Amino acid sequence: MNRKIAYRKYVVYTMIFTILMLALTGCQESTADLVPLTVDRTAPQQPVYFAYDIAELDIANPWHENMKLERLPVFKNKIYIDAEGKSFSGLSFEQMTERVNAVAAYFGQEVEQITQSPSEVEIASQKIEATGFDRLKQPYQVTGRLDDVTVIVNEYGATFVTFAEPVELPAEYQKNSESREDELKTVDYLTTKYRDLFGFESYVAAPTGNYNPAGEYKTIYRAYQSSADISQQMLDFAYKKVTFMLNKNGGLDFLFYLDVDLSEKVGDYPIINIEQAKQQLLEGKYLAALDFAVTDAAQIADVELVYGYSGWELYQMPYYRFYVELSPEYAKDLAEGLKAYGAYYVPAVEARFIENMPESEKRD
Repeated sequence: MNRKIAYRKYVVYTMIFTILMLALTGCQESTADLVPLTVDRTAPQQPVYFAYDIAELDIANPWHENMKLERLPVFKNKIYIDAEGKSFSGLSFEQMTERVNAVAAYFGQEVEQITQSPSEVEIASQKIEATGFDRLKQPYQVTGRLDDVTVIVNEYGATFVTFAEPVELPAEYQKNSESREDELKTVDYLTTKYRDLFGFESYVAAPTGNYNPAGEYKTIYRAYQSSADISQQMLDFAYKKVTFMLNKNGGLDFLFYLDVDLSEKVGDYPIINIEQAKQQLLEGKYLAALDFAVTDAAQIADVELVYGYSGWELYQMPYYRFYVELSPEYAKDLAEGLKAYGAYYVPAVEARFIENMPESEKRD
């Protein structure tokens, strides 16, 4: 009996050991298959943000500091443009035209005219040939003119809908209100009204805004597709969203929505935490369009985890975006009390997977 019990224990322990080894081996294999990434971004989308307080720079990011994320997906950028102007396959002329026709069907109107940029005449001209940019030898934008709507679709997956006359909203939604509650109500109204146009099954209302150097605030009415998975929600926040632009009288001038092709997944990459990213920032391993050096952690006002979006990046990958309060000489001619915050981007993917970790030359 004792020998049988001992044997059973041996079998159980062996199975547990085997399962653990398989799990560990699986983890090793999952990173071994990941290809090295390159960082091609030359400058962030918006280098400087203005606010009276850092808390005002709330862009409704679904990510927050308490989230414990070990990996995030990385994708091949389908519309990448290299230094020679050659791009991978963004939306084709046919696909862009199809999106124009879909907008026309939504509004119940006929497409009166379709034009492309560059035009066929321009593509055939020596002027385009002389640039050496292969990207200009094919359409990168299509414009459709309807009865009272103009639709522009570009190869990036962005659709712009401009109304000949501003669309009047109900009175309760016509103000550029400073109330967060009012902004949310306006986004809910607009997203519900037009959701069949951009096809959100569910959404998150994410109004935000910004100040200009004179201290004037402009609300940006925005929503993005919702998901129960945080990784997917971060992707939707960056790549599947809609923005409504209201004029000073509260009328809707135009809207644009983004639907980026993320069909070519590279893999799920291990990411660093905030403290590790902060250390890389202080070491100058960041991307920024400013020559202001970050040498002290006290200069850091805030941080968030975001996905990059640009035609100049080979990969769609996550970055830590640090907001750094700029010194007075970098923030001249601002309204009294208004502060300037520089955006500094640190790759969130572990450095061992980055072939060309950025190194800033602006270090004191």
